[in-house]
Amino acid sequence: MLGVSLGARLLRGVGGRRGQFGARGVSEGSAAMAAGESMAQRMVWVDLEGPNLIIKQPDELLDSMSDWCKEHHGKSGLTKAVKESTVTLQQAEYEFLSFVRQQTPPGLCPLAGNSVHADKKFLDKHMPQFMKHLHYRIID
Repeated sequence: MLGVSLGARLLRGVGGRRGQFGARGVSEGSAAMAAGESMAQRMVWVDLEGPNLIIKQPDELLDSMSDWCKEHHGKSGLTKAVKESTVTLQQAEYEFLSFVRQQTPPGLCPLAGNSVHADKKFLDKHMPQFMKHLHYRIID
C-alpha cells in the first residue's frame, strides 16, 4: 500500500460526532468533540485509501508495479500525484501521531476501520510509533 493516500478519523463511538485529520489538519468538529467526552472512549478510524495525504515513493518502486497497477493508477492520476508529492513516510507518521496524541491518551484507544486488518499490517511495518500509541485491540 505504499504510495496510497492516508486519512484518519477519531470517532466518539457509534453515531457520534467525528473529527477528521487530513493534509490540511483538523476539522472544526474535533475541537468540539474534545471538550465533552472522555478521550479514553475514542476509536482511531483509519482508511489508508483516502485522498488526504499522498506519500512520495521512489521511481524504482513505481516502475516495479504490475501492469494493472501502472495502467489504473496512471489513469487515475495517483502515480503522478505520488511522484509530485513532497511528503515522506516519516513526515506522514509524524503528522498522524501528532494529531492522534492530541486527541487520545496513549495505549487506550483502538485502531478501527473497514477491513482494517490490512491497514494494520501496513501501519505495524511502516508507522510503528503511531501503532505504539494505540491499544492492541482493533475494531473492524
